[in-house]
Parts: sequence; C-alpha cells; structure tokens
Amino acid sequence: MTQPDAGLNQEAVAARARQLELLLEAGAYNPGNQFVNVDHVWASPRTLEPFCHHLAEYVRASLPLLQVKGLVTVDSLLYPFGPVPIAVQLAVQLGLPLGIWKENADPLSGAHRFYGHKPAENGLMLYDVTRFGLTAMRALLAMRDEGCCPRWLLTLVDCEQGAAEFLKVETLKQMKQEIIFVPVLTLAEVAAGFFEREGR
Repeated sequence: MTQPDAGLNQEAVAARARQLELLLEAGAYNPGNQFVNVDHVWASPRTLEPFCHHLAEYVRASLPLLQVKGLVTVDSLLYPFGPVPIAVQLAVQLGLPLGIWKENADPLSGAHRFYGHKPAENGLMLYDVTRFGLTAMRALLAMRDEGCCPRWLLTLVDCEQGAAEFLKVETLKQMKQEIIFVPVLTLAEVAAGFFEREGR
C-alpha cells in the first residue's frame, strides 16, 4: 500500500485532507460497491470550487509546476465528462492551458479527438479514478499519437489495484518514457474517511 503523505510538505498534506472531506461531503463514495464517482464533486458548486482550490494547492506543493507545459484530461466513453469540469477549474487555478482528449469521438467521422492545448512535453494529465491502469494507459498512448506528451499522471483516487506498477512498466516499454504517477488519495483512505465520518 502506498503512503501518499510520505515526503509531502504540510501544505500538501492539509490540501489532501480537505479534498477528502469535500469528496465525502459530496457523497462521491459508495460503500456498497466501494467506488468513488467524482461526478458528485463537480455536480455541486458548493464542493467543486473548494475541491479544485485544494487540488491546486496540492499540485503546487507536490509537483514542479514551473516545468508543467499544460494540463490535459480525458472525456471518457464510459464516464462522459469524468474529470473535465475539475480540469477546467484546475487549469484556471494553476494558470495552465488545457487540452481535452475525447475518447468517444469517432475518427471515421472526421471529428476531432483532441481539443485545446497539446503540450508536446511535460504535460500534466488529470485522471479521476485509477484501478489497474489499462484505461489510463490507453489514453496516454492515444494522446501521444495526437502529439501530446504527458509527463505526470495526477489521479484523484487510486484504488491500489496495480495502476502505479503497470504504468511504470508499460510507459517505459511503449512510450520510452516513464510517466510519474501522482495519486492524490487512495480508495482505502476514502473508505476509512467515510466510515469514520459515519461513526462506524
């Protein structure tokens, strides 16, 4: 199990704690299927703005922001919009140009698959929930084919089911560059926070 607080400064640790509170306040965790749906965060302005504010604090405290050339995210086929509203707010907070890769665009229709800014190097990719890393890897490869090269993958929640290890190996093998995996929270932390909040 990873230790997300290890090596982080006090600002980053405080930002993570506040994000966890807001995630739970929004009702994003479902204990029945043990899953986090970030749509609950962006569906309410009461949680979206402060969540993104604290996410920006976390990024500033834990990543070399001056090296980041742009923020990118995925509009997924399975989860339309996904982290897109969060990415828009985060890009504004950090002063970064934004690009969105649209997974459900049909390449045969002539529709664009990438909208906005494509950082050719040192991009920061925002992802909502990672499990095994397969869908994140597919998105990374598709973005590379579009001329966009993320260097960091910032995932809001990591389920700790192997994504970090898989992405480390596969990005080196398939992209000749290791993507730095940056989980903000883990599913175990979200679950523990939920049950503590519920008094169980």
